Amino acid sequence: MTDELQPTMALLVHTAGNMQGDSSGARQLVLTMHDIVRGTNGPMLNAGRILSHADAQELGSRLLTPGTARRAGIQLVPEVLLRETNTGLTWFRPAQRTHQHWRTEGGREVIDAVIPGLVFHVENGVLHVAAYAGAERPALNTPLYHAPIGNVHDDTLVCTGNATLPRQQDQESIRSWERVLLATNFSHINHPRTLAAKDTSTEQLIAFWKKRKRYTTPPDARFLHPLRKTLSAWLTTLTGEDE
Repeated sequence: MTDELQPTMALLVHTAGNMQGDSSGARQLVLTMHDIVRGTNGPMLNAGRILSHADAQELGSRLLTPGTARRAGIQLVPEVLLRETNTGLTWFRPAQRTHQHWRTEGGREVIDAVIPGLVFHVENGVLHVAAYAGAERPALNTPLYHAPIGNVHDDTLVCTGNATLPRQQDQESIRSWERVLLATNFSHINHPRTLAAKDTSTEQLIAFWKKRKRYTTPPDARFLHPLRKTLSAWLTTLTGEDE
């Protein structure tokens, strides 16, 4: 016998006045989401909120592909995870010693140096990355910088080339997404603002990291080029959601 179905959430459709600039008489529709709570007289609607774009995407994803719904039971959230929705995943990678694989005119070269902390965001299979200074966990007001490595565009989009992208974008795939960038071969920079100095070239970036090989700490903020956005503003740009 199947388990009894229990109502947990409801959508209400509201109608507003005629849409501005529309002479057809069409009325604007607004959806609100309400949790269903159990009262003494049975299930009741709790206070609701207007359905956001992210809410609609998550609800649609669960309805269309129920197999992707979160597994029931106890789950441990990775310490590096900052944000997760059905369409996006945001996490950070603390500053640490990292192998950079460069392809130069002289052949392939591996540079082992401590790079700054990185914040990754993948939205619908598209990967972005930015850098942050310091050792603390990034917060919404943390200022971000251009990642001082190759294969990253000025708008923080990662150039994936012919790399094989992970099929999933969930907590278990975090390291796989990092390898898309960090386990690849860099051949050039994608914009001149990879370092604080203006018009940084590929050769200058490689020379910078060669000098940093003996350091046990990452380069501080004075060596990085500001993105001029906080983590919150950056995520707003990438997701289209309000801060």
